Amino acid sequence: MKIMISCEHGGNLIPPDYEHLFASPAALADLDSHRGYDYGAMRLFELICDASRPDFAHAARTSRLLIDLNRSLDAPSLFSEYSVGVSADVRQRIIDDVYLPYRQAFIAASQPWFAAGERVVHLSVHSFTPIFGAQVRNADIGILYDPAMAAERYLAAKIKSQIARLLPHLRVRFNYPYLGKTDGHVVWYRRRHLEAYAGIEFEMGYNCAYPEVERKLAEAVARACKLFEVSGL
Repeated sequence: MKIMISCEHGGNLIPPDYEHLFASPAALADLDSHRGYDYGAMRLFELICDASRPDFAHAARTSRLLIDLNRSLDAPSLFSEYSVGVSADVRQRIIDDVYLPYRQAFIAASQPWFAAGERVVHLSVHSFTPIFGAQVRNADIGILYDPAMAAERYLAAKIKSQIARLLPHLRVRFNYPYLGKTDGHVVWYRRRHLEAYAGIEFEMGYNCAYPEVERKLAEAVARACKLFEVSGL
C-alpha cells in the first residue's frame, strides 16, 4: 500500500506576477480569511506526514483565491472574482504556473504505483470555519468519502473510531460539512482508479486548530491507515 497526502489550501500567498489582482482592501481582507486559505490545515498536514510517513506528500501555499487546486479545470469556481476577470491568456498562465505543477506532481508519483498494482491511499487535508454565512456547523471534524466505495467506508470508520479513542469529546461526522462525492482532487483520482484507490478528505474545524489536538488527530489518522493496511481491503 502507498500513501500520499495533499493539502490544497494550505496558504494564502500570491505570486508576484498576480499581486496586483489583490491590491484592494477587500481582496487583502479575503486573503486573510477562510476564503483565502484553510486555517491550521498546513500544520495538521505536517503533523500527519510526521506520524504516517507517506510515500509522497505535497502542500500548496498559494491562495485558492487565485486558483482553486481542489477544483477541476472546468469548475465554475476554479477562479475567484479576483482572478476570473483577467484575459484567457493570463488565466492559462495561472493554470500553467500554479495548478498543473501541483496536480502533476501527484500524478507523477502515483502512476508507477497504479501501474504496479499497488493500492493507493490518499488523504487530502482541509479545515473549515465553524460559522459559514448564517450557518453554524455542528461538527468538529468532517470525514469525506464516497459511501459506494467499500475501502473508503472502512477507512473513514477507522479514522472516526481512532479519533473517538484519543479525543472522545470531538463531534465527528461523515460527509460533513461537504459531501465526499463533489468535485475535488480526491474525486479526480477516484473516478480514474476505482478499487485501486481510497481517498479521504479530512476536514478539521477551526476550533480544533491547537497543537495538542492536532497531534492527536495526526496520530489517529496514522493509526487508521495502519489498520487499513493490515485489513487487506
